[in-house]
Amino acid sequence: AGVAADQPDEEWEVAVELELVRVTPEGAVAPDLGELIPQLPPVLYKVWGVDGRIFVVGDQGAVLTRDPSGAWAFESLGEIPIFTVHGRSATDVWAVGGRGTARAWRWDGAAWSGVDPPDQAGLSGVFADPNGPVWASGSFGTLLRYDGSGWIAEDAGVDATLHAVWADGDGGVWAVGGNLEDRDPAAWRGVVVRR
Repeated sequence: AGVAADQPDEEWEVAVELELVRVTPEGAVAPDLGELIPQLPPVLYKVWGVDGRIFVVGDQGAVLTRDPSGAWAFESLGEIPIFTVHGRSATDVWAVGGRGTARAWRWDGAAWSGVDPPDQAGLSGVFADPNGPVWASGSFGTLLRYDGSGWIAEDAGVDATLHAVWADGDGGVWAVGGNLEDRDPAAWRGVVVRR
């Protein structure tokens, strides 16, 4: 599940089972997606928005977007699950996913393009630092930094999956995750990494 604020007085939430709601001070409302519903996958993962634009990602390469006029559109970037979306502006949005092999895409305001890191495990977290690089995290302690020309692997010091990443604006990068892939819930352990 994911939550994103697009305007100061509203919030968007996405949860499994294709549940997308807009939460305002007046209450929660599901958007009318009409004819797009049959195209959508069974699971949506994360949502992010800016300046009246909303980006929602999910299974089967799903990207659902809303423009400032309120019109919704859907496109698929392939069969790869997309787990997270984040951006700096409506023309600089990043999405990551992949189960066994890392996949990354960038939206430039007109189209998505692949910006895959080579030889990396699947990604589950992305943060586009407004004043710095794009960070991505994922399986087996993967922590990557995009410097504008390519991805650079950083040592996270752990081998657990890093589900989310965030840069604090003061040079610190935080990633959280754990070993939730373990079949025994009693063995689950969380991890917090600060670089």
